[in-house]
Amino acid sequence: MYISRRSISQNMPKMRRFALIMGLLLVLIPLYSVQPASAAHPAVSVTVDHAFYADLDGDSVEDDIQIDVILTADTTETVPKKTELYIVLTLPSANSLAVAVKIVGQFTVLHVTAFWYDSASEPGWYDVDAHVFTVGLSNNGYCHCGYKFDPPTGTGPGDPHVSITVW
Repeated sequence: MYISRRSISQNMPKMRRFALIMGLLLVLIPLYSVQPASAAHPAVSVTVDHAFYADLDGDSVEDDIQIDVILTADTTETVPKKTELYIVLTLPSANSLAVAVKIVGQFTVLHVTAFWYDSASEPGWYDVDAHVFTVGLSNNGYCHCGYKFDPPTGTGPGDPHVSITVW
Protein backbone atom coordinates (compact mmCIF):
# COMPACT_ATOMS: atom_id res chain seq x y z
CA MET A 1 0.00 0.00 0.00
CA TYR A 2 1.35 3.38 -0.98
CA ILE A 3 0.36 6.58 0.79
CA SER A 4 1.48 9.75 -0.84
CA ARG A 5 2.49 12.86 1.02
CA ARG A 6 -0.37 14.64 -0.63
CA SER A 7 -3.02 12.30 0.93
CA ILE A 8 -1.40 12.69 4.37
CA SER A 9 -1.43 16.47 4.07
CA GLN A 10 -5.08 16.39 2.96
CA ASN A 11 -6.04 14.32 6.03
CA MET A 12 -3.99 16.43 8.47
CA PRO A 13 -6.86 18.84 9.32
CA LYS A 14 -9.15 15.86 10.06
CA MET A 15 -6.52 14.26 12.28
CA ARG A 16 -5.96 17.54 14.16
CA ARG A 17 -9.69 17.95 14.66
CA PHE A 18 -9.95 14.35 15.93
CA ALA A 19 -7.02 14.91 18.33
CA LEU A 20 -8.61 18.15 19.60
CA ILE A 21 -11.95 16.46 20.22
CA MET A 22 -10.31 13.53 22.04
CA GLY A 23 -8.24 15.92 24.15
CA LEU A 24 -11.34 17.89 25.14
CA LEU A 25 -13.15 14.68 26.06
CA LEU A 26 -10.24 13.58 28.24
CA VAL A 27 -10.42 16.91 30.08
CA LEU A 28 -14.21 17.22 30.33
CA ILE A 29 -15.21 13.68 31.33
CA PRO A 30 -13.44 13.80 34.72
CA LEU A 31 -15.04 17.19 35.45
CA TYR A 32 -18.52 15.74 35.04
CA SER A 33 -17.76 12.70 37.18
CA VAL A 34 -16.64 14.70 40.24
CA GLN A 35 -19.13 14.39 43.09
CA PRO A 36 -20.49 17.49 44.80
CA ALA A 37 -18.88 18.36 48.14
CA SER A 38 -21.86 17.05 50.12
CA ALA A 39 -21.67 13.63 48.45
CA ALA A 40 -17.88 13.43 48.76
CA HIS A 41 -18.09 13.25 52.57
CA PRO A 42 -16.92 9.77 53.60
CA ALA A 43 -19.51 7.53 55.25
CA VAL A 44 -16.85 6.12 57.60
CA SER A 45 -13.92 7.80 59.31
CA VAL A 46 -10.79 5.90 60.30
CA THR A 47 -8.25 6.59 63.02
CA VAL A 48 -5.16 4.66 64.00
CA ASP A 49 -5.75 4.83 67.73
CA HIS A 50 -2.44 3.34 68.79
CA ALA A 51 0.56 1.43 67.47
CA PHE A 52 3.23 -0.06 69.70
CA TYR A 53 5.73 -2.91 69.93
CA ALA A 54 5.88 -5.72 72.46
CA ASP A 55 6.59 -9.42 72.81
CA LEU A 56 3.17 -10.59 71.65
CA ASP A 57 4.16 -14.10 70.52
CA GLY A 58 6.09 -15.07 73.65
CA ASP A 59 9.49 -15.60 71.98
CA SER A 60 11.22 -13.24 74.50
CA VAL A 61 11.94 -10.65 71.78
CA GLU A 62 10.02 -7.37 71.54
CA ASP A 63 9.69 -7.51 67.75
CA ASP A 64 5.91 -7.67 67.44
CA ILE A 65 3.64 -4.74 66.63
CA GLN A 66 0.06 -4.11 67.69
CA ILE A 67 -1.96 -1.61 65.65
CA ASP A 68 -5.39 -0.48 66.90
CA VAL A 69 -7.72 1.04 64.30
CA ILE A 70 -11.18 2.51 64.93
CA LEU A 71 -13.80 2.85 62.20
CA THR A 72 -16.70 5.19 62.95
CA ALA A 73 -19.75 5.40 60.68
CA ASP A 74 -21.37 8.77 60.07
CA THR A 75 -24.88 8.14 61.36
CA THR A 76 -26.31 11.12 59.44
CA GLU A 77 -25.45 9.32 56.20
CA THR A 78 -26.56 5.93 54.96
CA VAL A 79 -24.60 3.33 56.90
CA PRO A 80 -22.28 1.44 54.54
CA LYS A 81 -23.19 -2.10 53.55
CA LYS A 82 -19.62 -3.17 52.79
CA THR A 83 -16.36 -1.75 54.11
CA GLU A 84 -12.82 -2.62 53.08
CA LEU A 85 -9.95 -1.73 55.39
CA TYR A 86 -6.36 -1.92 54.18
CA ILE A 87 -3.60 -1.55 56.77
CA VAL A 88 -0.10 -0.99 55.39
CA LEU A 89 2.95 -1.14 57.66
CA THR A 90 6.00 0.48 56.05
CA LEU A 91 9.38 -0.29 57.60
CA PRO A 92 12.26 2.22 57.66
CA SER A 93 13.80 0.42 54.65
CA ALA A 94 10.60 1.28 52.68
CA ASN A 95 9.58 -2.41 52.57
CA SER A 96 5.87 -2.74 53.24
CA LEU A 97 3.63 -5.34 54.81
CA ALA A 98 -0.12 -5.15 54.19
CA VAL A 99 -3.34 -6.75 55.30
CA ALA A 100 -6.89 -6.39 53.94
CA VAL A 101 -10.05 -6.76 56.02
CA LYS A 102 -13.47 -6.91 54.36
CA ILE A 103 -16.44 -6.10 56.59
CA VAL A 104 -19.88 -7.02 55.29
CA GLY A 105 -22.69 -5.55 57.39
CA GLN A 106 -23.58 -2.36 59.17
CA PHE A 107 -21.85 -0.85 62.19
CA THR A 108 -21.57 2.45 64.00
CA VAL A 109 -18.19 1.89 65.69
CA LEU A 110 -15.82 -0.94 64.90
CA HIS A 111 -12.49 -1.70 66.57
CA VAL A 112 -9.89 -3.59 64.55
CA THR A 113 -6.62 -4.77 66.07
CA ALA A 114 -3.83 -6.07 63.88
CA PHE A 115 -1.07 -8.11 65.54
CA TRP A 116 2.05 -8.07 63.33
CA TYR A 117 4.34 -10.81 64.64
CA ASP A 118 8.12 -10.67 64.05
CA SER A 119 7.70 -7.46 62.02
CA ALA A 120 9.75 -4.88 63.99
CA SER A 121 13.09 -5.96 62.60
CA GLU A 122 14.73 -2.64 61.64
CA PRO A 123 15.73 0.46 63.57
CA GLY A 124 13.97 3.69 62.67
CA TRP A 125 10.49 5.10 62.17
CA TYR A 126 7.63 2.87 61.06
CA ASP A 127 4.60 4.21 59.16
CA VAL A 128 1.11 2.81 59.49
CA ASP A 129 -1.44 3.77 56.84
CA ALA A 130 -5.10 2.78 57.12
CA HIS A 131 -7.22 3.09 53.97
CA VAL A 132 -10.99 2.59 54.07
CA PHE A 133 -13.31 2.12 51.10
CA THR A 134 -17.07 1.98 51.73
CA VAL A 135 -20.02 0.94 49.60
CA GLY A 136 -23.51 2.00 50.71
CA LEU A 137 -26.93 2.51 49.24
CA SER A 138 -26.55 6.21 48.48
CA ASN A 139 -22.84 6.89 48.70
CA ASN A 140 -19.43 5.33 48.26
CA GLY A 141 -16.47 6.75 50.10
CA TYR A 142 -12.79 6.68 50.90
CA CYS A 143 -10.80 7.92 53.87
CA HIS A 144 -7.24 7.53 55.07
CA CYS A 145 -5.26 7.89 58.27
CA GLY A 146 -1.55 7.66 59.03
CA TYR A 147 0.50 7.04 62.16
CA LYS A 148 4.26 6.97 62.89
CA PHE A 149 6.13 5.23 65.68
CA ASP A 150 9.66 4.06 66.48
CA PRO A 151 10.09 0.52 67.86
CA PRO A 152 13.46 -0.67 69.14
CA THR A 153 15.95 -2.62 67.08
CA GLY A 154 16.19 -6.38 67.24
CA THR A 155 14.54 -9.29 65.54
CA GLY A 156 13.04 -12.61 66.50
CA PRO A 157 13.30 -16.06 65.01
CA GLY A 158 10.17 -16.02 62.79
CA ASP A 159 8.93 -14.57 59.54
CA PRO A 160 6.54 -11.60 59.65
CA HIS A 161 2.84 -12.53 59.80
CA VAL A 162 -0.37 -10.91 61.04
CA SER A 163 -3.56 -11.82 62.86
CA ILE A 164 -6.70 -9.66 63.04
CA THR A 165 -9.23 -9.16 65.83
CA VAL A 166 -12.47 -7.28 65.17
CA TRP A 167 -15.04 -6.25 67.78
